[in-house]
Amino acid sequence: MKILQIASGDLWAGAEVQLYHLAKHLNRQNDVEVVVVLLNEGRLAELLRAEKIDVHVFSEAECSLTTIIKKVNQLVKKITPDLIHSHRQKENLIASIVGLAHRIKSVRTVHGADEHSTNLKEKIVSFVDNFNAKFLQHKLIAVSEELYQRLSLQFGTAKVVHIDNSIDINEVKLKANEKISLNLASGVHHLGFVGRLSDVKQVNKIIDIIGQIKQQVSDKSFDLHIIGDGPLADDLKNQTERLNLVNDVTFYGFLSNPQPYIKAFDAILFTSKHEGLPITLLEALVLETPVFSTPLPTFVRLLNQQEDYAELGNFIDTDSKKAASQIINAFSHHDDLIKRANDASKLVRQKYDIDKNIVEYVSLYQSMLDQ
Repeated sequence: MKILQIASGDLWAGAEVQLYHLAKHLNRQNDVEVVVVLLNEGRLAELLRAEKIDVHVFSEAECSLTTIIKKVNQLVKKITPDLIHSHRQKENLIASIVGLAHRIKSVRTVHGADEHSTNLKEKIVSFVDNFNAKFLQHKLIAVSEELYQRLSLQFGTAKVVHIDNSIDINEVKLKANEKISLNLASGVHHLGFVGRLSDVKQVNKIIDIIGQIKQQVSDKSFDLHIIGDGPLADDLKNQTERLNLVNDVTFYGFLSNPQPYIKAFDAILFTSKHEGLPITLLEALVLETPVFSTPLPTFVRLLNQQEDYAELGNFIDTDSKKAASQIINAFSHHDDLIKRANDASKLVRQKYDIDKNIVEYVSLYQSMLDQ
């Protein structure tokens, strides 16, 4: 079967990492061929080409949406894919229109919950996207149980499929061993955040937690390391200055390979408004780095509701002062913290490896073609 994947490729974040691994491992299957359309040049395009995957970039910076649809339409006429798989709103629209024109079924992956907006333009975009999901695309893939439940209520269980995000465990471990220039002060607990500096990630809460830790602990025993870029980068840097945390918080910007840093840190923090199933979470767990998180439903299900495993999560309060106390207390019981991290790594290796994920995707594609 031939699968056309359509994605933006403007960032190198969780959804792009997941698509890279999906395309790479699908293309290695004997009976699957992958072609990828991206709307931007970037790291995703570069890595896919390195895997000898056929990549076509129709730049959204240079082409109107109408022009991109025409170009994808011409490509589809040429390569005749069996299915089209899209990964974000604009790409969902392109897949819907081109799929309808050629009578090719299309499927989308929903990588996370949409933000509620009062902006009229965003409401219109959301309406069109929901229309495409309901009437023009044949399946929706939810990357977590919580997304599956939410989408099933909206679109019906027959329309929605649950396939968890996954990682290439061997590749993560290999990249984590790459040499980096990182001098971490001894006698200090090094906490990290890895991700896009956007509103949904609520990195400001993590900075607040560090401020509270500094007030509760007299010596300099905790540092925060922020890896990533995004629209709130300047605001977050200003926040560290206002809270007198300039010597306690380090900003690294975007890093193409954060795995060695994740491995080196003593813990990774999440305080997001909501999450699907973040790739960074799985990477941290497989590298046996403890994770602290507010009680996001996906995290609770993964870490505290698994058969054959005790509760593995280090959940913190949404109140920054209480969260700071909980983190300080957890590090005072370091052996327990490390044991939970080791057990969580075993869980990820067992249930979230890319090979299992690929079997589920191929099965879904085949079932769509057989209908």
